[in-house]
Amino acid sequence: MKVGGVILPETLLVEHEQLVLNGAGIRTKFFINVYACGLYLLKKNSNAESIIVADEPMAIRMHIIFDHITNTQMKDAIKDGLKIASKGDISYIKGIMDLIDESYKDAIHKDDIFDLIYSSAIGGLGVAKNGELKGSTPGLQVKNTVFSIWLGSNPLQKALKKALLGL
Repeated sequence: MKVGGVILPETLLVEHEQLVLNGAGIRTKFFINVYACGLYLLKKNSNAESIIVADEPMAIRMHIIFDHITNTQMKDAIKDGLKIASKGDISYIKGIMDLIDESYKDAIHKDDIFDLIYSSAIGGLGVAKNGELKGSTPGLQVKNTVFSIWLGSNPLQKALKKALLGL
């Protein structure tokens, strides 16, 4: 699927599981297209709550399309989203906060691809940059919070949530 000038694959192989592209859209900030985003699931689903709580493999792909975003801006945006999605209780998401710091420590360039992957095969929620797994942190509650950034009741961007759900 072509989104924001980039191709998001129709399927994504995650630790021997074939995930399908559920929906895709563009994350915008101040009228700037920041990244193309795709939601990958075992099977298509338009129910945000059931996706958030599902204990099954899934992934969010972020393909950077803006060439002037910094690693600090990306880290801060994701961490802010985590704080909102966790309703301020960050005690149980310290592991993912540390993993975000580590995964986004290097410079970010246009066409970099970040995958937030949930799979028991990698030990929980993992972060990959350009196909290289940077690490993972355990916990379904952590995965639920991370996916709530885009799919929760107070999503990062309502139009993007709708697009990820294929609506």
